[in-house]
Amino acid sequence: MNKKSHLKDVSLTSVHRVNVRTKSYGAIVSLNISEKKGEKKMPVSSLTLIEGKGVKSDAHFSSERQLSLLPFESVRRMKNAGLEVGPGSFAENITMLDIEPSLLKIGQRLKIGPVLVEVTHIGKDCDKPCAIYNQAGYCVMPTDGVFAKILSSGEVKNGDTIEVIKNEDDERRTTNHGGFS
Repeated sequence: MNKKSHLKDVSLTSVHRVNVRTKSYGAIVSLNISEKKGEKKMPVSSLTLIEGKGVKSDAHFSSERQLSLLPFESVRRMKNAGLEVGPGSFAENITMLDIEPSLLKIGQRLKIGPVLVEVTHIGKDCDKPCAIYNQAGYCVMPTDGVFAKILSSGEVKNGDTIEVIKNEDDERRTTNHGGFS
């Protein structure tokens, strides 16, 4: 089997996802920033998130996509497909563990360490194929990239918890079981 057909076999559609635990919380694996757009982000020990603006000292500060997140599981799948990638390779600010993007909703809130953010976009619309796409024939950002706006300022650190905050509709569905009052 040639390398290109092998890569197609490890398709990144949700049908092929395995061993991704689904929880209402996860953790930060890596924090990443870059000085210029379109570059791989480099790991740092902490990030300062500024309400309504983005990640301090990052190339995307004050852009529409204030914060970008990507599951570590997605990075691992690309690495297992033979690419030399790691946290930050997809220009994500936060590489996270145990949060499944397909289960998030636009408007969903996440508490990342002490900071509250709101999901604005799931998946990235790429204008042109990136270097990863050119190597592998696909990229994880169009399906697994999560973008959020920052609702409160604060500092996040490697290892901080990421909590999925249930919205009122989710809460009503889980507490109203049709039982007796």
